Amino acid sequence: MRFLILIGALLLLTADMAVARESLAYRTVLSGVEQGDLRHAIAQQSWLMSLQDRPPPDLLALRRRADDDRGRILSVLRAWGYYAGTVHIAVNGAPRPAAVAIRVDPGPLFRLGAYEIQYEGPGRLPPPPVLSVLGLARGDPAATRSVIAAQQVLLHYLAERGYPLARVASRRVVVDMENHRMRVHLVVALDREARFGPVTITGLKHVDERWVRNRIPWRPGQRFSIGAVETLRKRLLDSRLFSSVRISTAKKVLADGALPVALDVTEAKPHSIGFGGSWSSTEGLGGEAFWEDRNLWGGAQRLRAKVAGSQTRNAVELDLTLPDVLRRDQDLISAVKAETQRTSAFISQTEGGSVGLSRMLGLNWRISLSAAYERTLETQIGAHYNVSLFSLPLELRHDSSNNPLDPTAGDRITLTAQPYFSLIGNHTAFQRLDLYATKYVKVWDAPRVVLAGWTRDGTILGASDFAVPPDKRLYVGGAGSVRGFGYQMAGPVTDGGTPLGGDSAVAFGGEIRMRATRTVGVVPFIEAGRAYATSAPDFHLPLFSGAGIGLRYYTPVGPVRADLAFPLDPRSGIDKRFQIYLSLGQAF
Repeated sequence: MRFLILIGALLLLTADMAVARESLAYRTVLSGVEQGDLRHAIAQQSWLMSLQDRPPPDLLALRRRADDDRGRILSVLRAWGYYAGTVHIAVNGAPRPAAVAIRVDPGPLFRLGAYEIQYEGPGRLPPPPVLSVLGLARGDPAATRSVIAAQQVLLHYLAERGYPLARVASRRVVVDMENHRMRVHLVVALDREARFGPVTITGLKHVDERWVRNRIPWRPGQRFSIGAVETLRKRLLDSRLFSSVRISTAKKVLADGALPVALDVTEAKPHSIGFGGSWSSTEGLGGEAFWEDRNLWGGAQRLRAKVAGSQTRNAVELDLTLPDVLRRDQDLISAVKAETQRTSAFISQTEGGSVGLSRMLGLNWRISLSAAYERTLETQIGAHYNVSLFSLPLELRHDSSNNPLDPTAGDRITLTAQPYFSLIGNHTAFQRLDLYATKYVKVWDAPRVVLAGWTRDGTILGASDFAVPPDKRLYVGGAGSVRGFGYQMAGPVTDGGTPLGGDSAVAFGGEIRMRATRTVGVVPFIEAGRAYATSAPDFHLPLFSGAGIGLRYYTPVGPVRADLAFPLDPRSGIDKRFQIYLSLGQAF
């Protein structure tokens, strides 16, 4: 009996496996919609098209999938402003694979005829915004996605102007099928105009509440602004002292117009350690590690220690930042470092330190001024330098990028002016100006395509004939510059190929970051630049250009980068035919 039961179980299991393997493969053809965004939107929402690689078990299930698709595709047409569209789906199960034909007739494009806003509430009410503020204009395509987006923009507009509790009480949409027009009427319920009231803070354990209150960008009694609330949220999260920041308001404005605000935070661990590595065919293997305490004495004081080692550079750095010195949003910054460099251009040993002030200028801007001193012993082509320099670096920095390792939007700008004064020797004085800027633009979400560009320019004034110490000159070429050329090699070199650096430099480049899959990306790039012996670039000299292709493997901590670059105009006997770069994070 047990034998018969076992045989029966095996037969049932075999039958189940055979059924599981059976499925009705099919092919889908979409007609009536030309190539473009609308066709792409239909293909994304259609189950017949998006699930074609997961076919149903039988013809009945395929027909059910087609029935569901009619409503989904009609919703897409309405979202794009086509309210008289039709969808016909024919399923033919006779051939193998089965044939599915989707024929879409979008019909006429409907236009926005009117968008009316009516306020209801106590007291004096504000005037409605003009349509352009909402991203609309009469005659625009009457897409439901635009109408819904405009509603969210309206609520944000009101929250920025003292009405954070505004809500849409009703919305009436009338579609004129004869004249192909849409009319929208909104009724928005408003409370009285709100002003910032008392702020309560919960969740603090080790961070001083006074530091948190110093981050609040508004004064009590100031008209409510949702932008100011978002500024506070960003400041607290950017400090990396908190893993979450929740800001909410009371449900009703008080009789005196005040709106209480509640801030609830969850503190993050104050300590961090990190590691990074890189390798290139000219600079060799390199790595770095850091340790950081972001809340040294409870008031967001930050201490950071960093070590770096490679075949071209070894360094130890210690930075200390004390917040709110003399005024809110102004930090005392100090640093000490010891560094050795052994590059093709020079060999140097440097010790130094700096102290200064850094201040926020708006949401994404910061300015800093420091006093710095460094002592350097260096050698270049048999010449020895004993340099003792005092400098006053002034830096203006802007950062609106959305991710430190893999940005897809925003930009970064750093402008530095640093006058140097020699304290020994011939008392050389010179001024170095540097500009570095990057820009990121997302072109598509699926597949994700990002255009990224950068430029790095500089000049040295007040010194000539290579009176500037070698480590302070401007160099171009390498992993963080024009890829395809050796480190510091895209500029003046000796007959033996030793880079000399220059008193000015121009470099720029761009790349297309394309996601092939969720974890793999392909990045073609092209870059150009040159260092010049004069303080002003000599554009009669051709730029050094490089191009190549890169692979990205995306991990939770950032992309792993592998780039292969070629010089487009290599110098015989000086430049190699290609360069390879490996590191964590994007190239810029």
